[in-house]
Amino acid sequence: MEYKYPHLFSPIKVGRLTLKNRIEAAPVNISNLPISGYPTAENIAIFEGKAKGGAAIVHMGECRIDMKTGISHKLCIALDDPEVLPYLHAATDAIKKHNAFAAVELIHPGTRANPEYYDGPIWGPSAGPGHLGKDYSELDQETIDYIVERFGDAAEMAKLGGVDIVMIHAGHGWLLHQFLSPLNNRRTDKYGGCLENRARITMEVIANIRKKCGDDFPIEVRMSGTEIVEGGLTLEDQIEFAKLLDGKADLIHVTSGTFHVPSTNQHMIPNGFLPQGCNVYLAEAIKKEMKHTPVVTVGALGDPELMESIIKIRDMFQIAIMLIEHDMKLVSGICEELTVLNFGQELAQGETSAVLNDPKVITAYLGE
Repeated sequence: MEYKYPHLFSPIKVGRLTLKNRIEAAPVNISNLPISGYPTAENIAIFEGKAKGGAAIVHMGECRIDMKTGISHKLCIALDDPEVLPYLHAATDAIKKHNAFAAVELIHPGTRANPEYYDGPIWGPSAGPGHLGKDYSELDQETIDYIVERFGDAAEMAKLGGVDIVMIHAGHGWLLHQFLSPLNNRRTDKYGGCLENRARITMEVIANIRKKCGDDFPIEVRMSGTEIVEGGLTLEDQIEFAKLLDGKADLIHVTSGTFHVPSTNQHMIPNGFLPQGCNVYLAEAIKKEMKHTPVVTVGALGDPELMESIIKIRDMFQIAIMLIEHDMKLVSGICEELTVLNFGQELAQGETSAVLNDPKVITAYLGE
């Protein structure tokens, strides 16, 4: 069969899985999921619709791993409850009918735990004032070990329910990201200080899942390519984190931003004011440093022409290209660096995201 977008619809290997194309339906909250955390027939129909629509991987959304150490909201699939298994099987079977792989996202809220739903300590890498009226408590070794085990148990539950790949969320300000971020982690023990120490808990989670699910069970790690805030994680930091994941994870999923800085929310869930492919430059920089693990990105990627161009230029040609273009959607999606001219005079030059957010560029091209 000939495809209009041959590169977008070319297969790719992710661990033991061969994906039929490069399309992954990203995890989103399930707004009508019952409090039980068991997917309903209506929920499952939505998952199946994404698979029927052609996605190679269909994420079923956020999953809780343990209610004893914190939950942020109730719209999570209950992977800490064995009673979820028949519902999980129904969902994964529906997805697989359409030659797609079923995936779930494992999260722990850490300091994002909500006292409205949980009355225990609000755990985080470091103690500090809480954002919902309850101060954060620093995680001790025993509780860290407990949480690492619960990640592994949740992955094992997912595997029993027919899930093909699990995503560990180490971005957007969830617990594993909190350990990575200098904004949240002020520890001086083996989980603090240098980046390798701050990444330790994520690497322990991966090892625990491997132990319980087998070395060939696919693991995807979601990470913020940058926190987009002064003093936070930079792209350079996250490239080093990705190097630690290379060969340990089967897929690296690049997003951006953190819940701890509300101004970055639009990058976590891109709105119409951000350019198409707003996180592509981050994924591209990380991909360049990977020797074993493929990289995927998310964020305002709804145009197949743009996605085809991104894959074609990077996967086929492996060359540098100078592009002269006024289509900002295309520019933001495929350019790593950008120079903006106004009446022949240089306004700004540098990383694409930084240039597009430069006040001078906004004034000249988008209006104040």
